Amino acid sequence: MNILKTSMITLVISFSSIAVAGEAHICISKILPIEKQEQMSDETIFKCAGIKSGKNTFTINELAQNNWQIISVEDEQVIYNETKTETYHRVVIQKP
Repeated sequence: MNILKTSMITLVISFSSIAVAGEAHICISKILPIEKQEQMSDETIFKCAGIKSGKNTFTINELAQNNWQIISVEDEQVIYNETKTETYHRVVIQKP
């Protein structure tokens, strides 16, 4: 195999691996006491701490506009003791 053909194959393999390299993050809404729990809506703000470049707070619509795919949505509760429970919404997002 000549050097040009080997270089072309290496170049194609390099671009292929870049194309499949994805990115995923966990985003959470504001943590609230259970008695002040809010239903998730289009206006719910999610903080995506793993997104380092630029803005890291988004609504569901803003995530979609920025080409993030929503993989899962869950309501979470943190029970500290029988008198203190907090809740928040969690979404997992990814870019292919």
